[in-house]
Amino acid sequence: MKGIKAKIKAVVKTTALAKTKYHGNVQWQLHITA
Repeated sequence: MKGIKAKIKAVVKTTALAKTKYHGNVQWQLHITA
């Protein structure tokens, strides 16, 4: 159980990071096309 929880935490962290990066890229691309 402990290992699974740690794994989920790590995944959430990476997902949050990826989301922030992705969101920034989307904003940037929207800015270029607009």
